[in-house]
Amino acid sequence: MGIQIILTTTILDMNLNDQVCSLSQAEKLKELGIEQRKGIFEWCVFMPDPTGEHHFYAPVYFQEEIEQQLHEWIASAFTVAELGIMLPEESTSWRDGTMWACGEMGTDLYMLGKTQAEAMAKELITLLETKDLTPEECNKRLTA
Repeated sequence: MGIQIILTTTILDMNLNDQVCSLSQAEKLKELGIEQRKGIFEWCVFMPDPTGEHHFYAPVYFQEEIEQQLHEWIASAFTVAELGIMLPEESTSWRDGTMWACGEMGTDLYMLGKTQAEAMAKELITLLETKDLTPEECNKRLTA
């Protein structure tokens, strides 16, 4: 029996990349102190080419059996649900035309993204960078 690796596939006709924060956002959240390996998906490097110049980056459903298959683990790929748990209660996300928005309803303070996960991660990063939210608060909610 082989090891099953779930890569960038579609789940219910939706690309997994659209359901998690981007690789750069995941790295930023890690840098800002958000606990890692607490979520469902992980950004990983698979199958570097023989020259070592090109890598395949993918969010994967992490299973301990696949750790030996990884070239490199990068950061947690937080889902919309996980991002929502970390954001303050007054934060919400909504569709704004062709874009997604995340912020406090009724204010002009919100972030836009192509996906809901992108908008929510932008909002979370902004709140952490401006110290309006602490990594400790996020981590407590994430691990509760």
